[in-house]
Amino acid sequence: MARMRILIIKAFALKVLGKKKDAIECYENILKLNVSNINLLYNAGLQLNGLDNKTAQKFFEEISKLDISNFDTNKLYIKGMSEYFLHHEHKAKEHLEKIDVQNLDDSNILLQVGIVLSNLDECDFAKSCFNKVVKITPTSESDYIYIGTAYKYLIDLESENIEELKKDAEKNYWEAVTKFNESIFQFNHFSPFLYNFFKNISDNDNNKTDEDKNKMYHYTSIAGLKGILDKKEFWVTKSDFLNDPSETSYIFKVLEKLNYKESFINSLKEQINNEKKDVYILSMTTEKDSLPMWKNYSNDDGYNIKVDKDKFKNSFVNPGTYIMGKVIYIDNEEKNNKKQYKPIKHLISSIYKSGKTYLKVNNKLKDEIIKKTVFTHIRLISLFVKHTGFEYEHEYRYAFIPQFWANNKIYESDDRITDQRICNYNGIVNYYPNFRTNGKVVIPYITIPIYGLTDSDNRVIEEIRFSPTLDENVAKQGLDDYLKLNGIAKIDVKPSSIPFRNI
Repeated sequence: MARMRILIIKAFALKVLGKKKDAIECYENILKLNVSNINLLYNAGLQLNGLDNKTAQKFFEEISKLDISNFDTNKLYIKGMSEYFLHHEHKAKEHLEKIDVQNLDDSNILLQVGIVLSNLDECDFAKSCFNKVVKITPTSESDYIYIGTAYKYLIDLESENIEELKKDAEKNYWEAVTKFNESIFQFNHFSPFLYNFFKNISDNDNNKTDEDKNKMYHYTSIAGLKGILDKKEFWVTKSDFLNDPSETSYIFKVLEKLNYKESFINSLKEQINNEKKDVYILSMTTEKDSLPMWKNYSNDDGYNIKVDKDKFKNSFVNPGTYIMGKVIYIDNEEKNNKKQYKPIKHLISSIYKSGKTYLKVNNKLKDEIIKKTVFTHIRLISLFVKHTGFEYEHEYRYAFIPQFWANNKIYESDDRITDQRICNYNGIVNYYPNFRTNGKVVIPYITIPIYGLTDSDNRVIEEIRFSPTLDENVAKQGLDDYLKLNGIAKIDVKPSSIPFRNI
């Protein structure tokens, strides 16, 4: 076991240094030791997720083989989570539902179990987990984050007491930012204000059926498609390298049109410039067959991938790894179009109104903290605000922000060697960037694993459609053969229905 600890530390160090091949080899050597320590196996598997998903699965498979003869909470949790990562949903439920929630005070485990069982439609058990989380007295930053996240799920799951839950969520948020002022940005992924912002945008989308709202499409070239299927992962580009040069800065023009004071906007710019965050964006669209999208994002002869939003979301056990939502499009020349500005105005006013309310009962909450909270929220929604010239994209995006992912530490205790940043968020996303070229520049990106490609019941990718300029028979036959020979579960391959050809 001592050798396994050493190998895990060595593998993690190699990973940090960017020596991925050596790191993976080190992890593979761990498997050869035939170690049965469930904690060490689990931590190694988590660290590998996003680096080498195939090898990570081997660690979870080793855990799946272990016999759990008692009702030890930690072992039941690890066994259940490992089965979940392997998409053994029935086994995952079997182990996680044996956990004695009422006598458990670990907010992290309670939250993770609740999220997984919520994803598996075991809503009553999930609610019992979330209700236990929100009753825990917070003593750390993590506790506030777990409680805030639990409130978000309860608001989605409950049909009663919604307004009371929202008030409690706001109270928890303000307590967190007051107590840990320097960590405000990290708290915003569980912000009730951010949650309401994206939920209101989604609820106002009346042009789509519920079925359509749950489907997204990713346009790419043939090389991009093959890379996604070969490696079973999406490549997520750093926001500075996207095609919109006004990415994240367009919000300033919007605020100017809303007549916010110049001093307010300048202070916001200064804070954003002083607190640069690495943000990686995965872009999807709700348009399943769009000629402009074929032209702009697949070189006119590419493919698009149909993704089940719920199944993709279920890959991320902890929502702290990302923020997702619809992009809103605003024409900053149309000052009188109040509807397009409403979500932003409502977000800012709701934060100020709520903050002023809690200012009366919490003398540690200061005006400056409320203002900083507004700024950090604007910083985040700026990732989802674009010019109407891009409206044809109907974009739905995932923003991955590494600064949300806890501390960069390895610690050792009770046979647990853990990269805390990774394990707090279940290792679903690989923090360490890769680099690719587009023929002109070097572009940083991170990888997001795609699960279920070999499982027809759990596949995230449901369909692949190809450009109207491609030969229908040749394109379909080639892709069908590729999917079959690579053991990928049956995915429908269809041509575009647009009558178009290049001349």
